[in-house]
Amino acid sequence: MQGWVKLHRQIMESRTFSTLNAKQQIIAIYLILNANHKDGFWYDVYNGTEVEVKRGQLITSRKKIAHEWFKKDKDISEQVVRTTLDKLEKLNFLTKESTNRYTLITIDKYSNYQSEDNQDNQQNNQGLTKGQPRVNQGLTTNKNVKNEKNVREELGDNNNPHTFYEQNFGILKPFVAENISDWCTEMSDELVVASMKLAIKNNKSHFGYCEAILKDWESKGVRTIEDARSLPRNTQQTSHSNVTPIRKPERQYNYGF
Repeated sequence: MQGWVKLHRQIMESRTFSTLNAKQQIIAIYLILNANHKDGFWYDVYNGTEVEVKRGQLITSRKKIAHEWFKKDKDISEQVVRTTLDKLEKLNFLTKESTNRYTLITIDKYSNYQSEDNQDNQQNNQGLTKGQPRVNQGLTTNKNVKNEKNVREELGDNNNPHTFYEQNFGILKPFVAENISDWCTEMSDELVVASMKLAIKNNKSHFGYCEAILKDWESKGVRTIEDARSLPRNTQQTSHSNVTPIRKPERQYNYGF
């Protein structure tokens, strides 16, 4: 495979990327690396037909990703690939269409990660006279600022649970980061941040307290912020519950989010 791709550094702070574990992150990057940078076709040898593959799309399979892309790495199994693809689809990073022979994957908003600048543009820039450096520098700065703003908006960095933790609790250790990611998948980013806000309101500075809140909400069928806010404020822990209490019985309180 020839050519190159560009990855914006802002991707590391995005809600999607920070929700993934290390194996899932590298699979996501490989998907970007292998996606078409321009429209083309893929030949289906079994049917003898051409399949259109547009910019930002690729045709692959779980087996191909696990056994060819990662050379049968024991840490990247077909199960890991399937889980990752399902999670990335849930996070609106990609969409996939599967047949009994292959899977067509579309990287959503691919152009936000990859500009269509070509070598002609680079050659034209090199041909500019030396009397224009300050103007060129201003144009480049404006373009970078605009691109960074677009990427930040498209990647959805607002209310990022990992960033919120670092800003309010302190250093984010790998184990805690993985727990946060798991809860984001199980519940939602919004509910995870809400649990942190409630922990802060109750002067608790560890994620274990947040997990107790999330387990309590999960046991009560909470799936949205509205569900959490509608819970009775003076409900008691039942004697048979194995969820760690997060408040005293009969105590009224506000969720703080």
